[in-house]
Amino acid sequence: FIEIRNVLNDLENSIKCKYTIHNIEYALVPGNHDVDYSNAELSRSDLEFIREKNLYESLIQNELEKQKNFFSCVRSFDCFHEDAIIYQKHISIGERTIQLNLVNSAAFSSRDEDQGFHYLSESNLEELSQQRNSDYVFTIMHHPHSWFNYRITDKLESTLYEKSDLIFVGHKHYETTRTISDEQTSVNILAGGMLSKEPLINNVEDYVCF
Repeated sequence: FIEIRNVLNDLENSIKCKYTIHNIEYALVPGNHDVDYSNAELSRSDLEFIREKNLYESLIQNELEKQKNFFSCVRSFDCFHEDAIIYQKHISIGERTIQLNLVNSAAFSSRDEDQGFHYLSESNLEELSQQRNSDYVFTIMHHPHSWFNYRITDKLESTLYEKSDLIFVGHKHYETTRTISDEQTSVNILAGGMLSKEPLINNVEDYVCF
């Protein structure tokens, strides 16, 4: 995290030197690689037991503790100050305001297969459903909604699709863009690939062009 902080600071300085940009906003969310697995790693059987007994609320603070190094890093970039699970920030561009919903999907991650075990509370879903003084809502989360447990998957999907104009997800390591539209909602979903794969520059350009 010390290295990535230095990389981001160097990148920001380089952008500001090349372009007339005075302020750069960051939208940083944790994924499974931001979890300290040396601190009580969960196995798949652990996750199955937690889901069966619905023990998420009693264990969520333990999961957030495993991400303390991530939080220490990103708070210096104005991310996840007040809330460690849903953090909302607003960016003004001209006369338009964008609400960024930063979603911490990394709780209950495992190095075993963990699809179907991730968690958000009802109050977290309620936060995601709020649009506060903004023209657009962008939601950023590492895991797609299908990685969450069955108790909330449907409600999370409908909340994301109905309340977001644009959704950024990752984790699955391939790039795709799709639009979901019906009478009640229209949302664009961008799934990012790996910035570390070859050729690197093609992946970077995708993000810069957007």
